[in-house]
Amino acid sequence: MEDFIRRIPIGIETLQILIFIGAFRFTGVPKNELFLKARVLLGDFKPERRFETLFEEPLKEFKFPELKRNTFEDAFDEIDILSFPVSCTPFDLLQTKYRGTVMAKDLVHYHKREVKMLTYLISRKHVPTKRGTMYFGT
Repeated sequence: MEDFIRRIPIGIETLQILIFIGAFRFTGVPKNELFLKARVLLGDFKPERRFETLFEEPLKEFKFPELKRNTFEDAFDEIDILSFPVSCTPFDLLQTKYRGTVMAKDLVHYHKREVKMLTYLISRKHVPTKRGTMYFGT
């Protein structure tokens, strides 16, 4: 993250969004710790006040307390920012493991029959046609 901050003129608000949507998860460092490190590194940094230095100065290393974080916190941060989770599926957030009696791959065998299944509605659209209305869902 230090290299990223050195190369990219970025403000703390944008960096916070990148951290909380999981853009730095490849580092293996928890989001809370990355956020604290970003605050220490940037402080009141403004991209327009950025200037190139002649020499690379070593960054101070700080010892942060161990901060616990779970997948629910990560998922809800992502939902808050992006409107959908990235680190897990919406089904992982449910308290139940029930997924219905029929899976989507088996629907062809249940034509015109009633089934129970758990789905995640992303979008729907109705289109008027000459013969009536067509409905599309994802």
